[in-house]
Amino acid sequence: MELPEAAILSGSEPHYVLELSEGDGVRHQVFGEGTVLDVEGETATIYFKKRGSKRINLAFAPLEKL
Repeated sequence: MELPEAAILSGSEPHYVLELSEGDGVRHQVFGEGTVLDVEGETATIYFKKRGSKRINLAFAPLEKL
C-alpha cells in the first residue's frame, strides 16, 4: 500500500494528508466518489455525488485521490 503524497507528523501519531487541488476527484469509503471544491490548509470541501457537500479534515479522512 502506498502512502499519500504528503505526510505530517503531530506528536507521536502520524497524520497523512493528501495534496489536493480544486477539481481533483476523490473516493471516500463511506461517501463514495466526489470532486474537491475548495482546500484550506488541512480542510477540504468536497462535493460527493450521493451525499452532497462535506467539509473534510484531510489529516483523518479515508480518502483516495482518483
